[in-house]
Amino acid sequence: MDAGLPKMYSMDPAEYSANNSLQIAMASELIEWLNPAFEVDGGDEQYLDIGCGDGAVTRDVVLENSMPCRRLVGVDISSDMVQYARQHSGHPNVTYDVLDICEDVTTFRKQYGQFRRVYSFFAFHWLEDQERGFKNIADLMTPNGECLLAYVGSVPSFDVWEELSKVPRWRAYRGYLLRAVPQSNSIVNQRDYMEIQLKTAGLKAHTCEVLRIQWKMESEQALADMYEPLLPVPDDIPPEDKEELMRDFMTGMEKYCTDKSTGKIVLPLSLFLIHARKLPEA
Repeated sequence: MDAGLPKMYSMDPAEYSANNSLQIAMASELIEWLNPAFEVDGGDEQYLDIGCGDGAVTRDVVLENSMPCRRLVGVDISSDMVQYARQHSGHPNVTYDVLDICEDVTTFRKQYGQFRRVYSFFAFHWLEDQERGFKNIADLMTPNGECLLAYVGSVPSFDVWEELSKVPRWRAYRGYLLRAVPQSNSIVNQRDYMEIQLKTAGLKAHTCEVLRIQWKMESEQALADMYEPLLPVPDDIPPEDKEELMRDFMTGMEKYCTDKSTGKIVLPLSLFLIHARKLPEA
């Protein structure tokens, strides 16, 4: 990683909210499939959603499929996202707060306590230290607590960002581009990689799958709209640079996402899907 860069570039909450329909749709399908596997509790427990973003998935997907519960806490590393979620995705049973799941969670745990369930959809691939993230999840779970996590293991955008980082024109943004590419993108046996991560964190996997998905996009523009708020660049990038970089990015994506037989846009990706339980402490 390049020194001196911010730990995470920021996404514009309104722009992200306008283009996250794919994430909402996939989260809805996954939670409806695996949520019934959770052990039934008394309905007075609290749950945690990591990487809440604009709050849409937290309120409309996680909460919708988790009631009754005492409280659902949605957290995000971005204070702008948290503020947006509070304004646009509020609910009496939902609390939003700022948390970096890769940092010390002691203060957060003292404030909120532990959680019977932990959810996270499409957030963990952004973490620089996934091992630390998993250990912190375990620390925030009650004894015998459970988690449901879904995040991207590999996707063409990761490859394109790596390719663009080698282009002299984009040397100034190399660190940002590479920082957005998780280690899992280059790992062949992704399931073994994930099982080791879970075991190291003290989590026992009930489900640990790598799903190969071909997601059909409505158009090339729909793909561009989804990725524009995700482009890993600094906040102060000149607008003309961002526009040019986005064009180069989409040119790279075309070769991975265009179905040669039909000409339609298909986004291939591998998705980690995990349902795990916290192991008893020795």
